[in-house]
Amino acid sequence: MKPLLYTLALTLLAILALVPDLFPLPTYYADKMLHILVCTLILIWAFFTFKSRRAIAIVCALLATGGIGLEGVQGLIPGREVSLDDMAANLIGIASGLLIGYLLKSGVEAGKRDLNQ
Repeated sequence: MKPLLYTLALTLLAILALVPDLFPLPTYYADKMLHILVCTLILIWAFFTFKSRRAIAIVCALLATGGIGLEGVQGLIPGREVSLDDMAANLIGIASGLLIGYLLKSGVEAGKRDLNQ
């Protein structure tokens, strides 16, 4: 059930990413920070949704491909444009999510082992 909810949330996010001027942000950098935050949270969530490292690697690959692909598609939509900065922000968010997700998951698992001893 959790993987299905995860997939539905990502699908909704992808659709929303293509809507022009969905909600204007106050600065150029706010948009980049939003890209980083969303990708980071998606990866952290993946660590607690999927059990295998292979699944996490697949999520990373799909998120990177999707983030870059969506930026390319945005160039075809009136009111949207391709942004290399957004692509970079997505990749930074993926890297951050990998690091933070790994550390959080390791800490949770270590805490569970300590409680079981």
